[in-house]
Amino acid sequence: MHCSCVQIAVTAVNESCAVRESRIGLAPDACTNAALPTPANGDAASIVTLTAPLDSVPFTVDSDGTLPPLGPLLLGGALDRRGICWTLADTQRRAELGPFSLDAFVSILHEIDAPVLGLSVFNDALPLLIAALPHAARGRRVLVGGPGVLGNAETLLAEVPEIEAVVTGEAEVAFPELVCAAPRSHTLPGVVARGSSLRRPAAVVEPADQPSPAWQWCRDRGYSVVPLSTMRGCPFACQFCEVEVLAGRRVRRQDVSTVLSDLRRALDAVATRRVQVLDDAFTLAKSHLLRFCRELVVRGWDVEFEIFARPNTLDEESCEALAAAGCRRAYMGIDAGDDELLRRVSRGLTVSDAITGVDRAARWLEVVVSTMWGYPFESLAQLSAALQLGRCMRDRASAHPVHLMVHRLQPSVATPLFAEHHERLVLLDEVADHATARDERAVLDVIRRDRRTGSAFYRYETPDYLQKCRLLEAYQEEITCPR
Repeated sequence: MHCSCVQIAVTAVNESCAVRESRIGLAPDACTNAALPTPANGDAASIVTLTAPLDSVPFTVDSDGTLPPLGPLLLGGALDRRGICWTLADTQRRAELGPFSLDAFVSILHEIDAPVLGLSVFNDALPLLIAALPHAARGRRVLVGGPGVLGNAETLLAEVPEIEAVVTGEAEVAFPELVCAAPRSHTLPGVVARGSSLRRPAAVVEPADQPSPAWQWCRDRGYSVVPLSTMRGCPFACQFCEVEVLAGRRVRRQDVSTVLSDLRRALDAVATRRVQVLDDAFTLAKSHLLRFCRELVVRGWDVEFEIFARPNTLDEESCEALAAAGCRRAYMGIDAGDDELLRRVSRGLTVSDAITGVDRAARWLEVVVSTMWGYPFESLAQLSAALQLGRCMRDRASAHPVHLMVHRLQPSVATPLFAEHHERLVLLDEVADHATARDERAVLDVIRRDRRTGSAFYRYETPDYLQKCRLLEAYQEEITCPR
């Protein structure tokens, strides 16, 4: 079993790299070098990512391209501008490393000879983190962040004594301050520190404070796709999504010229022309989209890129501009096939919107449509409607293919849906079946002990579950094949 997406970033720093004046307002002497003893191997910093194979990640139609880890590269850029040297080891293509690989993960942590560990986790990596740290911290300072800590910060501090602080939200400002043990760093927005009873809002980083990703690290490492972010935040409030808590509802767009300067460096470093735009709200502001596309055309870089889009945010002019600039595929989350269900999860979308948007986009681009099932209040008829909607979209005549994907809803602690239905969680059958080795059983024990930190391995109780499984099994081949 592979989880939908597992990423663990490990960052380590020491005093052997000079700490220069901060560009974000910290005085040169605010970093406490005494807190950063030099490790024997002399490395100033090490970042390790632990990621599930790409073919297990939702939305991936062809997974021949490999993306470097954007989050750790942003943290690397933040450390660069503080004058802190670092290295990065990315293990995302090692298929033997997954959410239950306790022994392998502990071994990776043991190989790092540095006084500070920073781990960025998705929610499906939390049990592995909790099981590993008592065996791997070795007296080092441990800082934890990433999407998986949302709603779990206090639990992590209570359950894992080795953790010094948890960063919720965007970490590029807070993380270097914590690494340097700067005065008052534990009082920064988003930082939940041991011994502090003050709840602080998740950190939000403004465009002016966002570092450039450390693209130079990617050179000659075999990557073939650039992950690109042009904005942060999402104005929508879908009941199943934690993006609102992670990045806020206020959309903060970077200037297109800044984005393209970063993209130029990334294309050169990765030696590719393939780009994945990761923005949730990329198509929301037409002026931003059109400028991005037109500037790409003017520069003549001949890139091919993919985007995420809401079906009701793309008009004909936007689709034409995207195609002219090199966009080849749009991923569109429909998430239900019934207007009542769409309203209940606050999707801000109707079935008619979905059909119209997909039809329009497919005249210009390949489209990947995804829907979810397993809502705690979803009827069998509503799932049937979602499958029928997907069939309808796939089979309608269009210039470009429409691919269909169905995903089981994964509970996420930092969502309104979880707050209302957290008592209706059921452990996934395949989780217990998978955990057979000793180290795997240790991770399973963590999952069973706390349904909040183990939420990624549960599902919501949903009416007619077995009938839904049979319906999906019969439909599976049809929905995973292109027209």
